[in-house]
Amino acid sequence: MSIGISAYTRALPQDWRARFAAEMQTLDIGLELHPDFPPVDPDVDQLWARLDFHTFSRLRPGVSLLVGCGYALIGRAEIEVRNRWRLYPPEAREMDHFWDLQSSAGRAEATGAVQVVVCAALATIADGVVHGLSDDDEVMRPGEALRAIVRSHLDLLSDRGAIPFTGWPPLDPDEAERFPFAAAI
Repeated sequence: MSIGISAYTRALPQDWRARFAAEMQTLDIGLELHPDFPPVDPDVDQLWARLDFHTFSRLRPGVSLLVGCGYALIGRAEIEVRNRWRLYPPEAREMDHFWDLQSSAGRAEATGAVQVVVCAALATIADGVVHGLSDDDEVMRPGEALRAIVRSHLDLLSDRGAIPFTGWPPLDPDEAERFPFAAAI
């Protein structure tokens, strides 16, 4: 089964990286995005993160993980031009950016963690909402309830099937295919 989690936000602030790092500290999560990741580039289709979760059930404690998932940024103008509002919850209509993070069946459990944490952080730092965290199609605003759901997702996961971090792969998908990924845990 694939997982799709979305964040609908206003424009990212200039200091988004610092705010992202602060949100990771608030959640007590060791998660770092690729240092060259440009979040508002519509041509980027992969998000890479380094994880150092301490709450995770770990098969290999102390090993950082490299986790990637599908990434799409859709701007408000594109949705309006294509008249695709019916695909989005009503809360999305007031937002500027539509971030979709996807992963497919067979993914490492840590991939779901990245999707949950990144979408929640984007919503928090850019005054948005998160969609896709529960089965009932609920849209959540930032706050303690969202943080509690993020923590509950993380407590259920493990590093099984994840790839140990040995360095950052290139952002270009063609070059990433030649990156020497480590064997999965």
